Amino acid sequence: MKQKLCCLFLACSTCLAAEDSRIGDPYSICSHVSRQKTAQTAEQQYRMLKQIGVKYVRTDFDWNRLEKASGEWDFSNLDSAVAKAVKHGMTILPILNSVPEKYSPACENISAFADYTGRLSARYCKELPFWEVINEHNISSQVDRNPIHYNKVLNASFRKLKETNPKFLVLYGGTMGIPWDYLEKSLKEGPSYDVMNLHPYTIGTFPEDSLADNIRAVRSMMEKYGGKNKEIWVTEYGYASADPIGWMNAWIPAALKKVKIDPEKTCLTVFDDPEKNFRSIVPNNEREIPKFHEIHRIRLSELKHLDPVKYPVLLSAGGEAFHLDYADDLLQYVKTGGTLILCGGAPFYYGIRKMPDGSVRRYVCGSETLKKFRLHWYVIPNREDAVKTVSELGFRMPEAVPVANSNRAVSAKNLKPGDIFIPIASSVTKSGKKYPLGAIYRFNSDFKGNILYCLGPGPRQCSELQQGRLLPRAYLAMMSVGVRKIFWYRLLDNLEGRTDSESRFGILRGDLSPKDSFFAYKTLVRMCPPNSTVPVIREKKGIYLASWVRPDETKTFAIWTVDKSLPLKLSVSGDVREIHNHLGKQLSALPAKATPGIVYLSGDRRLNLSL
Repeated sequence: MKQKLCCLFLACSTCLAAEDSRIGDPYSICSHVSRQKTAQTAEQQYRMLKQIGVKYVRTDFDWNRLEKASGEWDFSNLDSAVAKAVKHGMTILPILNSVPEKYSPACENISAFADYTGRLSARYCKELPFWEVINEHNISSQVDRNPIHYNKVLNASFRKLKETNPKFLVLYGGTMGIPWDYLEKSLKEGPSYDVMNLHPYTIGTFPEDSLADNIRAVRSMMEKYGGKNKEIWVTEYGYASADPIGWMNAWIPAALKKVKIDPEKTCLTVFDDPEKNFRSIVPNNEREIPKFHEIHRIRLSELKHLDPVKYPVLLSAGGEAFHLDYADDLLQYVKTGGTLILCGGAPFYYGIRKMPDGSVRRYVCGSETLKKFRLHWYVIPNREDAVKTVSELGFRMPEAVPVANSNRAVSAKNLKPGDIFIPIASSVTKSGKKYPLGAIYRFNSDFKGNILYCLGPGPRQCSELQQGRLLPRAYLAMMSVGVRKIFWYRLLDNLEGRTDSESRFGILRGDLSPKDSFFAYKTLVRMCPPNSTVPVIREKKGIYLASWVRPDETKTFAIWTVDKSLPLKLSVSGDVREIHNHLGKQLSALPAKATPGIVYLSGDRRLNLSL
């Protein structure tokens, strides 16, 4: 299957090369330079972006900040933001977004949204060549999360923008993830747009697993509905480098102790199945997993042979999805005495399906799978806000764990006589009511194992080291399948919230000091500058090899692995002039092992490398 992935990378790259063999200038970034707090350091930010070689900045043109009262508009902040961008040679991609409450949903106030669009496009006609219409509309109340309603707003904005300047590029609003059904319903209706736009975050996995295949599948869908010649942009993609909150490290050992398992004397089995895009250990939870005696990695197909005596603990992949084709094998493991750990949301809420085109799609499941495992969660009606989260097993609650204000709780509803329900942690409301957030389902009936299950919070952050490694790999994957602009989310961290993932997506810290990802971005742009050829990516036995030619005819290769070090044996012909690591440091020789951090090799057109 990995060879198949390699062929998909290669086939798509070869196809694109025939049409447009150059990448153009894809290097872009998100920063809220139009909002007052971030705008204070906008010029410093632009100077840092010049060091990288980035010229395109995406920001919100918030309607609710412009129209203070009905018919009273204040453009002073935007005027300043646009002027500073022009001064520093930057081009802003504005998002038409943040509909005022009195005009929401926008689909019921089309003429007002068109007026807002017209005012902005006329004012900044000379400075801004592209426009994006509503951010993440598939999860936005601005259009009732309805693709047909969104199309109405998009079409009205498209007409207004083209009236102002027919050369404007109008972007379909970036979708949160790739909402396959939503997207198909929208495209089937024939919306007016120039550029397709996605936010294909892979926070719970690696860029190599499905990112390129998913974008390729979107391209096929576009072609099906008349969008063959339209570009694809990615206006948000990134990984948050926040500090770990310590949640899994707190509750998992305590729950295991309750069922008489000592992690430090026990082998932990994890899923490691890139073919199915299913991994238990990924960038966002690696630092949260407690210490075990050893780690045993399996693919989903090996689950039916997993011996619960030899391998007593199994950690599923985080989140709410599972490949249901293997649910019976997982159930059998628990029935025969295995201990299953589930964390990060409501398990089996989604099924996962690997499509023939290589894309990975999730679909909502019914409750039958949950019942099979004797688990139960429910929605609390009219609950009051929680004021704290408390441990029920005596472990110290990490300070960074947020107050659980989810309206979900777990229960013993589906257990059989003899089975035991032991709460792990609870949310406590102002009036003192407790709702279990997680529990040990200790079976003592026809089931003989245990399920340790917590609704959340699931970890969503990686380390700064990981973020720096992942950034260039994601860019190469997306460029290899023809994405024309890629806006990393984002440039600047918030100063507060060290454990809050949303605050820590930046490649600069809140004080403007650079992270590893800043230097990784800078190195990527130097190694694969604008108008290089489209990267071609191959894979063999877990080692990835990408190649391209720069505008000055320098041939460049990149070598890396997904998540482990592997012995590197390369066949090299021609002269290698320079070797650099992913942070730009020059190396005197090629390392003996390939690692998750890219190594770049450069030489003339005669240089060739093969695995």
